[in-house]
Amino acid sequence: MPTRAEIDWERPRQREVEEFTDRWDWKRVYRTWSGRMEEFNVPLDPLFTTVTVHDPKNPARSETEVSWWPANEIQRLRIACQRHFNNHPDTRGTPHPEYELPKGQIDTARYLWRHRTEPETIAAILIAASLFSRLHSSRLRLPAEWPRLHLLQPLDRWAREKWLGHEAADQMWHPMSTAVLPLMSDDFVYKIDSMHALVRYLAEEHAAALHSFRAMEVRFAEAPDPFVAKILDEESRTQRQRWAEYAASRKEAEELERQRLAELREKHPRWGEFDRLTKDELSRLVWSKPTTQIAKEFGISDVAIGKRCKAQFIRKPPPGFWRRVETGQTPNPMGRPVA
Repeated sequence: MPTRAEIDWERPRQREVEEFTDRWDWKRVYRTWSGRMEEFNVPLDPLFTTVTVHDPKNPARSETEVSWWPANEIQRLRIACQRHFNNHPDTRGTPHPEYELPKGQIDTARYLWRHRTEPETIAAILIAASLFSRLHSSRLRLPAEWPRLHLLQPLDRWAREKWLGHEAADQMWHPMSTAVLPLMSDDFVYKIDSMHALVRYLAEEHAAALHSFRAMEVRFAEAPDPFVAKILDEESRTQRQRWAEYAASRKEAEELERQRLAELREKHPRWGEFDRLTKDELSRLVWSKPTTQIAKEFGISDVAIGKRCKAQFIRKPPPGFWRRVETGQTPNPMGRPVA
């Protein structure tokens, strides 16, 4: 039994709720909501836009999938969806070909699809979805100009009772879901001070969402759509042509590179090997022949040889050494440094 303090605390809240609702009930909510949707010319019948795709691996596939697609990209996404099934047949899951929809939005689409021929239940689901993010989500999105939570609860309860009946207490979305509609109005300026203002605001939010996005019903057909198949065939031919041109250009470039390397190796027998020489190998080389000859064999400059010898502390023959070897004054050290 509630205490006197609890009763005294609850009475003002109850009076606030009564003033806010002001003889409103679900019938009046739906009448206001549907009138606002008519003013915005929102398509509710049919609510879902139907497209067909063909699964090459499972042409007899009979299930129906639902999703949300941007309203101005339905044709492109339909082609992308068929392309996806061509490349990945027998794919399961929500048919959104470009990104993963949040689970809360998928759940909303499924709830709407089950009641797609019931306008009042559609209204109840959309209102409950809008209020979920403001009342029940663990990541509340309640704007500062909105009424306090207890003033929103009657509308939430009416919508859930219309939708779920006696199961109205059940939670239909995961508490971690941030937004369960594809578009929500984050207007933190618009002041809501009555039930009428709240219902109109939510109706405008739903109108914006349903104009910007379409609830999609994706069915599977036993044969591909001729129009989509033609576009994808042309796309495939264009892609193959591009790959053929790319392969031909790569082959031509590789042939030119092969010819260039062959010419370099003809002039410089040890082209490209200088960087792989060890310190001992380089030391033996500079004490076996003049650096000008080494440079010609490797296709580098004698300056580069001198820099590497300096960096690796390799002692080179002194100036005039190879002239004396050539005239027979000094024997060829044959790779062994002389004192």
